[in-house]
Amino acid sequence: MRKTWFTAGVAALALGLGGAAPPQEKPHWEATRTQGFFKTHEQALRDCLSKGPVNLGIVTIHTLEDALGLLWGSPARFESGAMRNTLDKHRFQLARQTLVGTCNQRLFGARTMPENLLMRAVNTTGNTDCDILGSLADEVSNFNESGEDLPFPWSYDPGPSTPRHAHSIANDPTTDTGQQCTSELDDH
Repeated sequence: MRKTWFTAGVAALALGLGGAAPPQEKPHWEATRTQGFFKTHEQALRDCLSKGPVNLGIVTIHTLEDALGLLWGSPARFESGAMRNTLDKHRFQLARQTLVGTCNQRLFGARTMPENLLMRAVNTTGNTDCDILGSLADEVSNFNESGEDLPFPWSYDPGPSTPRHAHSIANDPTTDTGQQCTSELDDH
């Protein structure tokens, strides 16, 4: 099911009455899901990974356990319990949102606006400017939330929710980079 974007300007053009030109960028109305869905639906995450590894710039996800580790992991701490610094925290959050966005594209055909949003995210995770990392993580998160209330396409079955099992096999694949932010966010 797709919603149709309809404006008075488009209607006037369709009726030959003149009016405003149609907008250049149409919002996307495809189904999407957030990290909460993917971290509890192992089958959906398996389906996403069955289409190949997910390159997130700072790490490439090959296994269900590593994908779940990124989704269940703490932005504040590494799996070892050591604190993440601000830069590693921002990189972790961007990588997590990019994994979810990639799965939304692979499973549901969701399109980002702009079209290169996820590629920009992958190319930016190695950046040390925390302002840019944080802003881009927010953009990708907004995409992931954009179709959360829409039904799955093609009668997709994501399998049951298995939070206990998913959490028990999660393995955070990220490591301390030893780098610091080069922007103002490192003071916050």
